[in-house]
Amino acid sequence: MIERVNQNNLEEYESFIKAHPKGLFQHSSKWAKVKSAWKWEAVMLKDENGSIKGAAAVLIRSIPVIKASLMYACRGFVADEDDFETFDELFNALLELGKEYRAYCIKIDPEIVIENQAYKNHLIEKGFVELNPGCMDFENVQPRFVYCFDYNNMTEDELMLTFKSDYRNRIRKAPKKGVEVKICGKEALDDFVAIMAVTGVRDVFSTRPKWYFE
Repeated sequence: MIERVNQNNLEEYESFIKAHPKGLFQHSSKWAKVKSAWKWEAVMLKDENGSIKGAAAVLIRSIPVIKASLMYACRGFVADEDDFETFDELFNALLELGKEYRAYCIKIDPEIVIENQAYKNHLIEKGFVELNPGCMDFENVQPRFVYCFDYNNMTEDELMLTFKSDYRNRIRKAPKKGVEVKICGKEALDDFVAIMAVTGVRDVFSTRPKWYFE
């Protein structure tokens, strides 16, 4: 059974995404407070016992020029990757929601490893189109890939051995050239934003203002 998230079941929804391995901050209603120009909606699928099987949240932005709206499922759905039945029910619920908001498309950037070809194929079967496979996607803001590395409690020396020799040389040269790495708080935000801006111009991608990172 599909339920639309509202004030009555919002706490239940938030608890589900917090506990689920695929749940991220971008699925939370709190994300809408950052993306203030968008409206936030979410649906969740429950089994016959009332337990949540999966959920899908979208940010909705009105496009006045075409009198329609864009729906964006940031980081995909909160459900097991191989549970395509749940995916389909959530997707169909979003299509119904799209009719209400006169949506002309749904964009999605699921957090899925590149090797999961079955998931990609399922998206294509549902009508999704992979944009710009070579590099940047989604309005020149979203990176095509997000890289995660599990160092699995390795020591620094063990970690270094996982890199190619030329990478190890670059890492060792950095301190000699004055590069210092340290963990900072908000006091370093101005420097971070400035570095992001310079990098964005150099590598031709859009960056965010300071308030976004705050």
